[in-house]
Amino acid sequence: MALFGFNSRLYEMLMSVFYLSMQLNAPRCVALAILIGTSQLVNNIRCRRIWKSSIRLDTKIRLYQTYIVPVLLYGCETWSTTKLQCSRIDAFDMWALRKILRIPYTRHVTNVEVGATTGCHPLSHLVTDRRLRLFGHIVRSSPQEDHHRAVAAVIRGLPPDWKRPSGMT
Repeated sequence: MALFGFNSRLYEMLMSVFYLSMQLNAPRCVALAILIGTSQLVNNIRCRRIWKSSIRLDTKIRLYQTYIVPVLLYGCETWSTTKLQCSRIDAFDMWALRKILRIPYTRHVTNVEVGATTGCHPLSHLVTDRRLRLFGHIVRSSPQEDHHRAVAAVIRGLPPDWKRPSGMT
């Protein structure tokens, strides 16, 4: 556990946690696993009968994109993703789409075939698209806005007369 200070108090940050029988080693992995777990729960509870029903495939795909994907990708514009996280997001996406298509794990169907059948792009592409869209909004915003100045400071560096506020460590 690591200690960090905020508002004159010490807090401890968990560096590792077990969630859904997986050991997660960083705070952002914990958040992603919780989102995936919540999406799986919504998928299993709400949609189990729908996936097994005889409604059309395109309707099932639209329901998936309406009810499941927004839960999974909530706030993804601000994520700093790694390749491992993107692969976990895409693995969940393939798992859910295979459930919709009723493909058992014993059938050897590639992810490309599943994507071609459903017409869905990998969710990691959607995360990247949303992040770039948010960046475009920030870049086009007024230079007086805080978020615009923060991005400018990251790109150009801090102003030479800037000093860290006292009391911060």
